[in-house]
Amino acid sequence: MKLSDKEVLKETVQEAELVLVGIGEEWGVSFEDMMKETSFSKAYSLLSSDEERERLVPYLQWDYYNAFHDETLKKAYENLHRLLDGKNYFMLSMNLDRYPDLSGFMKDRCVYPCGGYIHLQCDEGCSDTLLEADSLSKEVCKNMREARGEKPDVICCPQCGKPMSFNNIMAQNYVEAGYLPAWNTYMKWLQGTVNKKLCLLELGVSLRIPSVIRWPFERTVFYNQKAKMFRIHHSLSQAAENIGDRCFSIEENSLKYMENLFVS
Repeated sequence: MKLSDKEVLKETVQEAELVLVGIGEEWGVSFEDMMKETSFSKAYSLLSSDEERERLVPYLQWDYYNAFHDETLKKAYENLHRLLDGKNYFMLSMNLDRYPDLSGFMKDRCVYPCGGYIHLQCDEGCSDTLLEADSLSKEVCKNMREARGEKPDVICCPQCGKPMSFNNIMAQNYVEAGYLPAWNTYMKWLQGTVNKKLCLLELGVSLRIPSVIRWPFERTVFYNQKAKMFRIHHSLSQAAENIGDRCFSIEENSLKYMENLFVS
């Protein structure tokens, strides 16, 4: 009897010596999704001008990302964690959340090249200095919700006095120092996959920045003849011709696919 693609995926992961996972934009959270959450939309409604929204909405996004609000995402990450149980893995995420961390994945095996809401940086890029965002951002959010009239000030750079922004690609001058240590760890891990049975899971990765996941994953499969890849996306699941025989293209929404991975 022919195995289903989900059975093939699970079997391939179990047989692999190492597993590399790329999480893409299908697993991301949009601003519209955030507005469905009551505390976010209520706080947003108190912002009365474009200047206030530009200045303070990132702090609301920080607050949102500190908890799961989407049951589909929760289940998908839960199943992915179950799939990788006991495996030697590394995970890249193109999203700004830290949901892999919140889902029990090892923090030293995850890298976020687009940054996130963990650190603050000078928006002018006056230095590579990064500040931990949690305690500072919590105070801004608390003041924002309790403010009567005047809105709270944002956090300013201790060196130049200009406003700080969250250390991600939305910053005017993105400081890459925030993710580079984890990226270097990933590069060393990747070197250890040469000539090993490697399974690559590319989940919902678009063509927005293909040089981070899509193209490197294809090159890895091309050079490692023992590697197999699963590319799952609602419309961009096509495999490159030079790895077609070792790349399984699954044209489905990867989030929904993983949510139902263990449903018989």
